[in-house]
Amino acid sequence: MPSHSPRLSFFPLPALLLICLIFTASGAECPSGPYDASADPEMHAACTANYLPSHPDNTRNDSCAALTTAGGAVAALSSLYAATSGDRWINNKGWGRCVQDGDYCGWYGVRCEGGAVVEISLGTNNLQGTIPTLLLTSLPLLESLDLSNNVLSGYPLSMGGGRGCEPHGGLGAAQRQALNGEVPDVSGLRYLSTLRLANNQLTGAIPPLTASLHTIDLSMNAITGSITPSILSLPALSYLSLSHNALSGPLPAPPAAPLDSSPHPTKFLDVSHNMLSGSLPPSFFTTFTSLLTLKLNGNPLSGTLPSEVGSLWNISHLAPNDLP
Repeated sequence: MPSHSPRLSFFPLPALLLICLIFTASGAECPSGPYDASADPEMHAACTANYLPSHPDNTRNDSCAALTTAGGAVAALSSLYAATSGDRWINNKGWGRCVQDGDYCGWYGVRCEGGAVVEISLGTNNLQGTIPTLLLTSLPLLESLDLSNNVLSGYPLSMGGGRGCEPHGGLGAAQRQALNGEVPDVSGLRYLSTLRLANNQLTGAIPPLTASLHTIDLSMNAITGSITPSILSLPALSYLSLSHNALSGPLPAPPAAPLDSSPHPTKFLDVSHNMLSGSLPPSFFTTFTSLLTLKLNGNPLSGTLPSEVGSLWNISHLAPNDLP
């Protein structure tokens, strides 16, 4: 049996929810003390997904009242806990309860600045499930997201529809994306600089990425589609690993840079062990002149290694797929 704080020890969770609904009907405030998310994760997930302070229908308070503080940060983090079997994480210190006043800044793997969540680092922590849409829409100042080496794939079926909270308007496009286990769309996180989702079970094509990214690791998943020029043209990109996926098509020629521009900052690029085909564009080598590591091996590439490879003055590791 999960333990509760002394303040709520006289009210089992079902009774507390009933009290909340009664308070809701009367327009009074719902109790906003510690809330045990693990006692009913389905209801908890539905509440966190549907009752945000900004939601037009959220003019009342209910059992999710404690989740709607601090600009939705608690709701976003709690939705991740509920969607990824948080009670089974290797380390879930502080998680699984919802309290106010920035307490979430002390949860394992969460770092804040000025009360705002700027980093989530939960790599190799046995997260099983999906990356909920709420996590990507309610943390506008997030700078780093590391969920690598977990078991993130499709959206749990038990999350559709909740007990105690009714979903509004059905699933949006981003939520349908989560149902298919696709790479999440982080284009709305304008300050995100690090995205590490390696070694999971993510599928689908690479979605639009935010221009602030300098480190991207999506390796060892089941990602399909092609590598688009827009990925290679991210202005701050320094590290890109897409190895061990199912990417196909040619390696694209990066967009031409202005003559007076500084060298592209990318230093590490690994697209090995995919299904890339065709020949290597010479402009690829004349654009990424700052590369220290380039891995192309494990792809059915054709043609010869362009002479422009000599533009890589700083290269220290080159795996060119045995091209002549």
